[in-house]
Amino acid sequence: MDDVDSPGGYEPYRRYPIGGAAVDFVALAIAVALWTLLEVDSLVGALSLAHGVVVILTVLPVLMAHEIVHYATGRLLGLTPTIHWGFPTPHAAPLRQHVRRGQNVAVLLAPTVLISGGALAATLVVSHPLALAVCTFVALVNTACAAGDLVGATWLAWQPPGTLVYLDAAQDRARELYARPK
Repeated sequence: MDDVDSPGGYEPYRRYPIGGAAVDFVALAIAVALWTLLEVDSLVGALSLAHGVVVILTVLPVLMAHEIVHYATGRLLGLTPTIHWGFPTPHAAPLRQHVRRGQNVAVLLAPTVLISGGALAATLVVSHPLALAVCTFVALVNTACAAGDLVGATWLAWQPPGTLVYLDAAQDRARELYARPK
């Protein structure tokens, strides 16, 4: 891009070819598939109204945990991520840095693996209906909210080794860029 130079030995930065409606479609497809696979209807139907409210109140903590896992994973990989808690789409990402493909894939997938995976594993050991509903709802919400992460990680996995990613979330020039080695 005009104002972001790729490092030596790399093609110029280009915009990601994915996003927008495609990600929204993936999020909806994930939510519908998980709703069916996890039999959420039967779990929710067995709850009282008060327990249903408790389950719904897990949404905000799940979103917060999701972004904190992105942040912590980036830090563990030597990056300097930032968290933006803006509504309706908070995000944590290593902004304005040249990030290697593998690092970015790890940052993108960590919340799905840790939060959704942990919640699904917990459903195997809990028996109380409320605990089971909360664990299932956490897995559903976190995975559906991770649609952009999952699409981005899948696309990056197909890119050549050495591909770099550069993100900038400035309001006037938000962009996701990538550069392949020459």
